[in-house]
Amino acid sequence: MKNWMFLALFLLLTCLGYADSCDMPPVPVPSPTPEAIRFYKGGNVLWIIQNLWGLAIPAVILFTGFASKLRGFCDRITRKWFWHTALFALIYLIITAILTLPLDYYASFIRPHVYGLSNQSLGRWFNQYLIGAGISTLMGIIVIWILYGIIRKSPRRWWLYFGILTFPLTVFLVIVQPIWVAPLFNKFEPMKDKQLEQKILHLASRAGIEGSRVFEVDKSADTNQINAYVTGIGATKRIVIWDTAIKRLDEDQLLFVMGHEMGHYVLHHIWWILLVYTLISIVTLFLIYIVGKWCLQKFKRCFGFDEMSNIASLPLIFFLYGIFSFLMTPPVNLFLQKLEHNADTFGLELTQLNHAAATGFVRLQMNNLGYPWPGKFYMLFRTTHPSIGERITYFNTYTPWCNGEPLKYGKYFTHQDSKNLSD
Repeated sequence: MKNWMFLALFLLLTCLGYADSCDMPPVPVPSPTPEAIRFYKGGNVLWIIQNLWGLAIPAVILFTGFASKLRGFCDRITRKWFWHTALFALIYLIITAILTLPLDYYASFIRPHVYGLSNQSLGRWFNQYLIGAGISTLMGIIVIWILYGIIRKSPRRWWLYFGILTFPLTVFLVIVQPIWVAPLFNKFEPMKDKQLEQKILHLASRAGIEGSRVFEVDKSADTNQINAYVTGIGATKRIVIWDTAIKRLDEDQLLFVMGHEMGHYVLHHIWWILLVYTLISIVTLFLIYIVGKWCLQKFKRCFGFDEMSNIASLPLIFFLYGIFSFLMTPPVNLFLQKLEHNADTFGLELTQLNHAAATGFVRLQMNNLGYPWPGKFYMLFRTTHPSIGERITYFNTYTPWCNGEPLKYGKYFTHQDSKNLSD
């Protein structure tokens, strides 16, 4: 009964269409549905299982001596270092993919279908899984080859050199992903609604983003969830909207979402993220170097090798990386949540569509089975975004323009009048 009353109020406020954010009544944060609560709690359990399984695989391969035996097998196939390293990496990554397949299948196919969040056929899911696994394996082999090449050349400083190298490697992936990788999974087309496209481009121009292209992607073939984003760097930058978002959000709600995504681009969040991830990679690799040396001395008989330059140490690197990445997750997530909050502020100041932002996130919560007020565990370890409840509350209250106060990001806008965006 409570949810029906909330839905009626939500529809009434939407129909009234408060164009002036200064006169907007607060949009209430809806309580999670029983289904959303089950989805949230089940997701936490699944996350724990996936992480433990991800650590168990390299640990078992390492401590049973299988890694050393696999290296011996590769030695018998070829003695050339390049092919030897690539063969070991290929076999190890295939074994890992096979062992994680059941959990991946449940998490990305069974579970979304049970909760009505996916339209994907089994054939399409398996096809996309094979494509993703193939790309990941190829990229993994290249990265592993580079890593062990550096370890061979500099046994004491490899962690620093490879950590620094992660920056240009990631930049390269960010550049090529929109034009070469993403189209392998979904069809990207120019927006069908040309009027909406022009409004988005006008918004981008006001935000100082010139030469943008807007693409509509057919995600409804895979999911019922809603999303939109700005991706790429330089000539590959583009605005991407899922067709599910176009179908389920109204125009003002979409414009706010676009304003938020443009905030990420204008505020150079991608570069901040790359910088922070590079620094964290260096710290993580240094810890792997220190702890790895101790492990190699302590367990060399069990492992069957005692040098990090030995390709059989790959499971050790994966195991330690998993542990230290887990420990680094809370500060990283808090940093990313701050960037998301800043993008929310940018989007509100650019569009001044507070009511649309709040009602849009209500719709997002209902559509995606969101949990508005998750616990600290979820916020620290599982999400890079502020909670839905926190964001709706912020949308209800952040209106500095109503009091004649300066805008935090007003210097980026070509002009301040935002009230006619949806006219």
